[in-house]
Amino acid sequence: MDSVDVGLMAAIAACGSCLSRTRAGGIVAAGVATLALGVASAAVGPAPGGAPAAGPAAAIDSGLILAGVFAILVAALHGWRSGRRLSAAALAVLALALAVRERWLLAGATLAAVAAAAAVLGIGAVLSRALSGGRRPPRSGGPTEPPPAGWKILLAFAGLATAAAAPNIWLIIAGALVAGAVLAPVSAALAAAGLLPFLWFVHRVAGPVGLAVSALPAVPLSPAAESLAAPLLAAGALMLFGLWPMRRFGSPLLLIAGVAVLVRLGVAVPSGLIDWRTVLVPLGVVGLVHAAVAGDTGEAIAGWAWLGAVTGAATAPWLLAAAAVIGVMRRDWAAGITAAPKAGWAVSALLWAATAAGGALALASVLRAEVVYAVLATLLTVLLALHRPATEPA
Repeated sequence: MDSVDVGLMAAIAACGSCLSRTRAGGIVAAGVATLALGVASAAVGPAPGGAPAAGPAAAIDSGLILAGVFAILVAALHGWRSGRRLSAAALAVLALALAVRERWLLAGATLAAVAAAAAVLGIGAVLSRALSGGRRPPRSGGPTEPPPAGWKILLAFAGLATAAAAPNIWLIIAGALVAGAVLAPVSAALAAAGLLPFLWFVHRVAGPVGLAVSALPAVPLSPAAESLAAPLLAAGALMLFGLWPMRRFGSPLLLIAGVAVLVRLGVAVPSGLIDWRTVLVPLGVVGLVHAAVAGDTGEAIAGWAWLGAVTGAATAPWLLAAAAVIGVMRRDWAAGITAAPKAGWAVSALLWAATAAGGALALASVLRAEVVYAVLATLLTVLLALHRPATEPA
């Protein structure tokens, strides 16, 4: 997916954060998700960019883009009528700019695209009405207990920083487990059950190559050995991502540790992760199902981070982990910024932008690997956005 398209979607989401306390905020989020699916599908499809596209696939992609743009324009109109005219105008301009960038696709399938857009919007409206009742109260993500105080917080952040930046596999796993022991002991204990055997296995095989992160691709693991080691790594990391059924035991902050473990250490077992992809990708979709049912946007962010990580995305998981941290800090430790509206808007805009950019990149990565699951994950995200009372996406 083109970086300009990702930037435009992030900017749309940032402007949409001004409407986060209204139903229009959910419409913006659903529109961005629909746009991302259409743009990503066109980017990974056979039609080359810059040339008119045709055929059923082009019609569907065009319809998704038109549906997303239409949803964002509806939200912009709502914002204009409610007095948020600057944000509404910016939303409209950015949505139309993205549509202009995709004109090569829209030009080749205009009539079919309109039909596809109508179908997308009609299905969304039917599902929205069918699921409008019986929802449990929404959650903003993860456990709501106050964070640990004093030295424990410092220890947790030291562990997270070590996992994210340390140059050695020992330090990465140690940092992740230390942070987990402080923030979510149950998750840390279960993660250790997978990560420590993985560490022992790689240590035994590495020999003179060593266990520096830069040397992991050179560790002489056979394809069969990678298939044995990869599920140990993935199982340990999964405990740190905080997806269902571990959601109640986890902490959103541990998403950084999970991403660090899976992305940074996954380079040692790339073919093993590919072999297990048909199992790992559905685990993320199950997390998104639970997020949609529970109204938990924090779990949705974790689910997309997992999907991006297990399908080889390099940047998306980190952006989503950053969004989770920004959301937690805003909610629990930086609540004072609500007294300063401009500062509060800036944090919300950053949160929405990181979520949109990371989600779009993760979606493009999943589309290259598992098309059906990518579409299902997007549908679940749209349903979550439409059925959740407006609030911050983490």
